Parts: sequence; C-alpha cells; structure tokens
Amino acid sequence: MASGDEYLPPSSSSFVGLKKEDVLALFSETNGPHLKHSFLQFVYVDNWDFADAALAENKPMHEIRLYRERCIRAFLLYLVCCTIFNNKTSYYVDVVYLQYFQDLSAVHEWNWGAAALAYLQNYLDAASTADTGQMAGYLSFLQVIIYVRLR
Repeated sequence: MASGDEYLPPSSSSFVGLKKEDVLALFSETNGPHLKHSFLQFVYVDNWDFADAALAENKPMHEIRLYRERCIRAFLLYLVCCTIFNNKTSYYVDVVYLQYFQDLSAVHEWNWGAAALAYLQNYLDAASTADTGQMAGYLSFLQVIIYVRLR
C-alpha cells in the first residue's frame, strides 16, 4: 500500500495547515489518502477563528488571507466530495481532489459538470452488476438527466 505521499500537493501544509507527518497519520486512520469529515470541520472552524483573531489583532493581510484560503479549501473539498465525487463511505473525503483547490482563483475554470458526469458514469458501470448493493456518484445529477430525457 502506498504511504499517501503521492496524493499530497507539494505544499500541503499550507493548504490544510498541518505538517506532512500529521497528514500522513490521518491517512493511516482511514487506511488511505482520505480525510475525515470531522477533520475538515476542524480545519474550517480553526482557520476561521484564526482569521478572526488575526483581523482583530491587526495582523498583516497576507496572514489573514492564508487562514481564509485554508477555510475555503476545507469547505470546497467537503462540498465537492459530498456532492459531485461522493463515494460509498459516509465519513471521509479523498485528498486527491485537494489539488484542484491549489489556486482558488482558477476553481471556476474547471469543468465540474463533465467531471461529475464521468465520475457518475464510472459508478453506473459498477452499479449495473448483479452483486452491487449500493451506488455512489452525483445522484442528483442522474435525476436531472433522467428528468430532462423523460420530459
């Protein structure tokens, strides 16, 4: 099994605010390159509080921005992994998607619809077998496709 290093962006500590060793320890808890939802909530709340405290103390704007960006990354990672790229687990997100939030100014340029469709299609292939008990993927998107086709 891989250590999880290959899934970490080059400067992951600045993305989530932890040392690399701490992130790898979190990976060992989930048996892979995943972060628990509760950890993302922790990152979000802590960085929100740090940003508020830095603002109140008149710290430099680049420090406040760093905390706010970490907060935004945690939220976007949670949002994307719980809607578009959800899987059959209900308690963690895949860290591989963190790379898409390195540059927050470029997030709007990604074709999230095509990514959702490809991801859903992958899970539809798996769900078409007789031994499948659950399905994952962006099921709201599937409902919209069905609605549009049957209208």
